[in-house]
Amino acid sequence: ILKSGVRAVCAEQDPEARRVIEDEARRLGVPIRWTSEHVRVSARKALPEGQAFDLETDSVTYGRLTTPLSGPHQVSNTATAILTVAAFFEALGGEPDPAIVKRGLAATNWPGRCQQVSDDPPVIVDGAHNPAGATVLNAALAEMFPGRKGVFVISALADKDFPGILTALRSKIGSACAVMLTGERARSAANLKDILAGAGVPAQVLPLAEALAEARRRAVEQGTYVCVTGSLFLIGDVLALLEREAAS
Repeated sequence: ILKSGVRAVCAEQDPEARRVIEDEARRLGVPIRWTSEHVRVSARKALPEGQAFDLETDSVTYGRLTTPLSGPHQVSNTATAILTVAAFFEALGGEPDPAIVKRGLAATNWPGRCQQVSDDPPVIVDGAHNPAGATVLNAALAEMFPGRKGVFVISALADKDFPGILTALRSKIGSACAVMLTGERARSAANLKDILAGAGVPAQVLPLAEALAEARRRAVEQGTYVCVTGSLFLIGDVLALLEREAAS
């Protein structure tokens, strides 16, 4: 949200979106900094739990940073966050302390965003609920599990572009267990199954606990992973279910 006279920091966008943002910034008199022009990232390496990379801004060299957040998109998010912090300190006449930034980044926790919640089999939960988010998730899964398709536990609200989500994820979906959500905006079980079938995805529609158990069973049998995605409501229900399992 751009506000007149308040400096802005923005991650790189596609050319059309960038033009719109720049036009609005000029109209409001907003000085804008693009991450791609003021932050340099190098030597990125995916880790079993997160990733590491070198980062520097125009004024501060942060060196090697690590984060538990997975996926190439989280590097862009991190760069944007650090540039925002730098702009805040600059307005106060100072610079951020790289050691504090390193500690904060290493301790970052973002539930439901490419979050691995178990290891055997790996279970990833991600709240992607539109094609753009699903495209980002697909890229992260391709990096985390190269050459492997997963077993998906998936759902979507009726007002979301479920076919578009499936199209974005199709290269990583081996099979799926669909879950009907609760509430007025829930997509019907029949509709979930029809859309999955139309996308060429073998699927069952099951209650959540059964869907997760079946997905885990298949993943162990196939030597692959489970991915839970399609709705933040689904992610909340799954995290609550896993918490109950851990407490029992």
